[in-house]
Amino acid sequence: MLQTPVPADGNGLNPLLQNPGMIFHPPLLFLGYGGFAVPACLALAQSLSGQGSSEGAWFRLSRPFIILAWLFLTAGIVLGAWWAYMELGWGGYWAWDPVENASLVPWLIGTASLHTLIVEDRRGKLGRVNVTMMALTTVSAFFATYLVRSGVIDSVHAFGDGSVGTPLTIFVLSGLVIALWVPFAAPKTGKPLAGLESREGFLTLVAWVLLALALIILVATMWPVISKLWSTAPRGLDARFYNRVCLPLGALLGGHDGRLSVAWLGWRPAQQKGLFCCDRRLCGQRRGHLGVGLPPAYRRWWALLAAVGIVLGAVMLLADKANRSHPVTVGALGAHMGMALVAIGIAFSGPYTTDREMLLAKGETGTVGSYTATLLELGEGRRADHEYIAARLQVFKDGKPLGIVAPERRLYDKFGSMQFSEVDVIPGLGNEIYASLLGLDENSRVVVKISVEPLVNWLWIGGTIMCLVPLAGLRRRKNSAPESDDNSAA
Repeated sequence: MLQTPVPADGNGLNPLLQNPGMIFHPPLLFLGYGGFAVPACLALAQSLSGQGSSEGAWFRLSRPFIILAWLFLTAGIVLGAWWAYMELGWGGYWAWDPVENASLVPWLIGTASLHTLIVEDRRGKLGRVNVTMMALTTVSAFFATYLVRSGVIDSVHAFGDGSVGTPLTIFVLSGLVIALWVPFAAPKTGKPLAGLESREGFLTLVAWVLLALALIILVATMWPVISKLWSTAPRGLDARFYNRVCLPLGALLGGHDGRLSVAWLGWRPAQQKGLFCCDRRLCGQRRGHLGVGLPPAYRRWWALLAAVGIVLGAVMLLADKANRSHPVTVGALGAHMGMALVAIGIAFSGPYTTDREMLLAKGETGTVGSYTATLLELGEGRRADHEYIAARLQVFKDGKPLGIVAPERRLYDKFGSMQFSEVDVIPGLGNEIYASLLGLDENSRVVVKISVEPLVNWLWIGGTIMCLVPLAGLRRRKNSAPESDDNSAA
């Protein structure tokens, strides 16, 4: 729609999007989405040709693409969470927005496929399942694009309704049919899975839980569309639903971390050995979930269970001594240790965060937990393209000075009455102090929100480790044939 009269100059990029995190967040997501297309196409092509034995297994040929796609998608999600935390001023990093969920679904399916690929790589089983799951990862990535571009769901991140909605719908549905039909039209190979008390059975169970999470999030995200079938006033599901349903499943994955439980399992049910690494080529991850919106005791216990399980699993991976012929790779170790830090950050920064809105005049003090904040000064002024008000607060802990935070509220010339928050933090590996300026009252007293965010930086540190250290796993390794059931050297 044309604007009349035509403005002499456009508004430019929204200030929220000028943060470095948002500069890299979308490209990383789309590199992850696109990266999974390569192994998916190879998997489908090899299913149709039946030339896997002569060409080499598709998952070995496309291993660098699988690892890089997973890393890019992980980095995009973590960076988007960091942007929300630092730029939006509400103190959180995940709101279960439909577009956020759309990026999480392919991550969960891709992570599940990494688990089942271990079984095929080591045991020659689940071949058709792995083709399907890798294809579904790519289809879900296109679905994420559809969700953003079609206008089918209301979201602050989504574009309005456009002409690409219908073509994307046809493409996604066609891709879904192909992903389900091609693998199961191929001849069945491999032997049946062993029981759940074996490593291959347990890894398959972990993959099913990840897929269940993906399906729940997908259905909940599309609930406003689904509920139109019987309701004239459909409503979406809020964060409380996601947390109540997803948190126990996330805790189940964490509490039974693959590296913790699988370490005691052999590839066959009878092989109950000591500690060893279940995989020497590909590594998968489990993801903890937020506990915001749940009863405090409920969300704390579930979150802590997930964190403790993943941490113990990572430690046992590091302490692996029973399988020195296949040592733990740096990439697998780094990914699991990073996930352990992320789990701890999520488990504590959500349920244990404390915050308070304070109405302060100059020299007055407010308290949140064991911290106090004193307003030193309140200033206002103008910069090149915006007006601002800024507060300087001295923060104390148990009476000892901790630092100064200076949050701002900005009003940009080209964005009318829209206000933007510029937060400030006092970082720490324990508690981080997070301050946002909400406004002024009629008596020129400042309204600030001070939050104490425990261990939140462990999430960013762990996410960085997850995205960088596994790059060491890109080095090509010598291929080996799947082990037989009679081979006890697992």
